[in-house]
Amino acid sequence: WFYLPKWTRKPLITKKEKLKQLSSKSSSIESKPWLVFSDTLGMAESIHQELKKKGYSVIVVKSGNNFYCSDEGDYFLQPSEEDHYHLLFEDLKNRGIIPHRIIHLFSLSTQVEEELDPTKIEKALNTAVYSLLAIAKVIGKLGISSDFYLDVVTQSINDVTGLEVLQPHNAIILAPIKIIPQEYPNIICRAIDMDLSEPVSSQQDIDFHFERSMRLLMIELFFKGKDKLVAYRSGIRWAQTFEPIFLEENND
Repeated sequence: WFYLPKWTRKPLITKKEKLKQLSSKSSSIESKPWLVFSDTLGMAESIHQELKKKGYSVIVVKSGNNFYCSDEGDYFLQPSEEDHYHLLFEDLKNRGIIPHRIIHLFSLSTQVEEELDPTKIEKALNTAVYSLLAIAKVIGKLGISSDFYLDVVTQSINDVTGLEVLQPHNAIILAPIKIIPQEYPNIICRAIDMDLSEPVSSQQDIDFHFERSMRLLMIELFFKGKDKLVAYRSGIRWAQTFEPIFLEENND
């Protein structure tokens, strides 16, 4: 038997899982601050505001050329510079606020790029792959055995319905998401693929699509399920599964 990946419509939460989550007490992880690696679409800012409404402390990290912390408390670093992540977590550790919930949105961009070329792949490596690997390495060096939840928000990298405008250069982001938990078992990774390129005809449509995406993303972030690759298309949740196939023996 062999297996093929398959995208299946999957509701966000079943009754059994809902009862289990409602009955469970909030863990110490949920009381710690959230670390949000920002994007250029405004999703990180919306996440920040929503988390603040729920009473959570949020630390925002933005892309920049040098590492520093602004007067407002936001951190800036070069996404591909591993030393900057060491400085970031060292500073957080000294402040006693090591976050165990991390949301990574560095790969999100206002530019929709369907064509594949080496420069776009290099950009994806710098803004996402190297960044995720650096985060994992730093967490590993912290020597903390408790769980870290790393949610990576991507943009149309999976062919789910066949209708989305794919961003093939960003598909390489899936590599560290699959590898990191094997090297660091206490880092739970999940990819949440949003379709941010749906055709719109007015500003009202743009606002509706963004607000719907944000609402679904926030619900997903607070749902601790077993799905590691999740996608949203037109408001519908999909999860990647695997189905067995039987390959007949070739006697030729």
